[in-house]
Amino acid sequence: MFKKTWLALSIGALILTLMVALSEWNAAPRHVKDEECRVYEAIYALSDAQNRFFFEPETISFNSVDRFGTQVEAPSSFLRETGEFEEITLGLDGSTFERPIVEKFEVDTSGFFAPVRTSDVTSLVKCFDRLEHPPRFFAGQFQELLDNDPDSDPVGDGMVTHLMLARVSRVGFSDDQQFALFYMEHYCGGLCGAGEFVLLERVEDNWQIAGSSTKWIS
Repeated sequence: MFKKTWLALSIGALILTLMVALSEWNAAPRHVKDEECRVYEAIYALSDAQNRFFFEPETISFNSVDRFGTQVEAPSSFLRETGEFEEITLGLDGSTFERPIVEKFEVDTSGFFAPVRTSDVTSLVKCFDRLEHPPRFFAGQFQELLDNDPDSDPVGDGMVTHLMLARVSRVGFSDDQQFALFYMEHYCGGLCGAGEFVLLERVEDNWQIAGSSTKWIS
């Protein structure tokens, strides 16, 4: 009788220990991914082309590579707008336009992605499901979007389209959680597209764009 009671207590204690450990193990990833979702939501809210974007349903893994077959590595130099403009003259007719003046700044991002440099991915569908007007999602080749878009017109070997297909990496954070960084690519048909790192800064518990670093553009 004593042995059975001792065994039952031991098994109960083991189960309780495992439950506590599992709870603690799940808590940290949820917290990290909740904050990731806030970053994605902030970027989407700040976008001036929400009606044009389709997102891939999941983030790209850092074990993946960009469209040129190179590993995605975090930059340390970024550009930001100063709020001032300069006048640029174009063409023989002397037409002008104002261009934002940008400045370069440095942020040590060497450790930002260490916790997320795995094959793990984040579901953007779950991130955006609490929004009243979430973005649209598409998993497939961009050409399939063009083929089914009545507003896209063929021109030579390419297409003129108002659509963009975006894919993003997971978000890396600074140790003090003051900065967030992720990689984003978008495609707009043919050779049209770009890839850049977007740096955000926490301001009064809200994420705001602090700068960017273009990796490629075509």
